[in-house]
Amino acid sequence: AEIRRKNFIQPDEFPYMTLTGSNYDSADHETALDAALAASGYADLRAEQSARRASGDPKQLAGSATGQLEAVRRLAGRGIVSLADALTMATLAPARALGIEREIGVLSPGAKADIIALDPSSHELRGVWVGGLEVPIPHP
Repeated sequence: AEIRRKNFIQPDEFPYMTLTGSNYDSADHETALDAALAASGYADLRAEQSARRASGDPKQLAGSATGQLEAVRRLAGRGIVSLADALTMATLAPARALGIEREIGVLSPGAKADIIALDPSSHELRGVWVGGLEVPIPHP
């Protein structure tokens, strides 16, 4: 949580344009984070973590095995962002962050031709092309 606080968009930085092209006109990140931490019982979690460390329990790390396609489905399917924005977040934004946006994450001449096709309503995978060649989709 403290790392998040250090990375807040500061009030004097608004309006703020993100790497994905979203424009934030204002926000109160501090209040929102405080409410989320209170609702999730974060203080209790930190107290439990402290007690475990004091008793010699091994440290634990949490993570996610959610793939990009599943993340896109969740974001768009729950109406958090549009499908176009979710796809931009999964493709162009990481490419921009790495400084390779002219090579990947875009459909333009000279860019790598890796493409997926999704059903517009269900967001199910309908096609995959890597290097311009269609790849068979495994079906469960």
